[in-house]
Amino acid sequence: QRHTPPPHPRGFFCLGGPPTLWGGPPHERVIRARFAQYSSWSTIGATYTTIDFNAFALEFLRQGLSFAQFFINFGNEQRPSHFSARILYCCVGICGMGRCQGSIRKDYRMKKHILFFALLLACVMGQAQAPNFFTKADAFFVKNISNGMVDYAGIKANAAELKDLVAMIGAYKLTAGEDATSKAFLINAYNILVIKNVIDHYPLAKPTDVTGFFDAIKFNLAGTQITLSDIENKKIRAVYKDPRTHFALVCAAKSCPPIANYAFTPTNVESKLEAITKAALNNATFIKVNVGNKTVQFSQIMDWYKDDFLAVSKSTLEYVNKYRTTPIPATFTQSFYDYNWALNGKK
Repeated sequence: QRHTPPPHPRGFFCLGGPPTLWGGPPHERVIRARFAQYSSWSTIGATYTTIDFNAFALEFLRQGLSFAQFFINFGNEQRPSHFSARILYCCVGICGMGRCQGSIRKDYRMKKHILFFALLLACVMGQAQAPNFFTKADAFFVKNISNGMVDYAGIKANAAELKDLVAMIGAYKLTAGEDATSKAFLINAYNILVIKNVIDHYPLAKPTDVTGFFDAIKFNLAGTQITLSDIENKKIRAVYKDPRTHFALVCAAKSCPPIANYAFTPTNVESKLEAITKAALNNATFIKVNVGNKTVQFSQIMDWYKDDFLAVSKSTLEYVNKYRTTPIPATFTQSFYDYNWALNGKK
């Protein structure tokens, strides 16, 4: 296709020469992205030719958004990760498109500018997305969780915050490896998506009333459709091999460890995992000790995932006692109580 650039207003980011965010005449080679304003600027419509950063900045200030969420909100609500894909498509597409005075395909310098812009955008969004997600997740948990119970009715009545978080989870750029940022993100994402699944079927008595709640229904996690079971088993257990995550991942049931009313963050994930594990293993409703009868009943979590605990301790009791204020004697009879799948909802 051929393209004749429109008249050049001031303030456009031009890729054909030195980039500028405001002022100065733009270079003749430009990439234009025209954004259609639907409800809350949530959808991006594109004719991939000059990106108007003035419009970006005005909407950024009007909504008071963080840099990462601002870009996410321009993505399609159902597939928000498409925004970055469309920008990259835009950049790649320009390389194969003609311009008003010759072919860009032959212009090596133009390609370098396009590549620079694509990489810069990816780097900036990667740096900006994490703090914003953790801040919003923390506010959501603080607002909707108390004493280990979730206010599902309140969330259902005002689901905007949950919807935003689910969109951010889908658009998140998950890095490979075992870094603290990914670990914290995945724990929060799991708990948020469990809540999302409950809200999608609310009211309900227990999560297991929904067919495929954990192993069939899929969610968008960093651009990948995945079940809750696979997030837990393939993204968290298999990668981090940290038994403490069993006390942070909450399956919406009363027999789960109490859900935290805060977000795990890259800076606190290790200390919070230590604290939440200690709290769960000293909780009388989670570990049921009867001193008079010399018995102890463990959560079935300790049985279902016993290999995880035995990988770091000689026995389940030894693992539990590492965190107990009052250790359980080895002479006590040990068993597992039945799991209560009733919803962990606030009354």
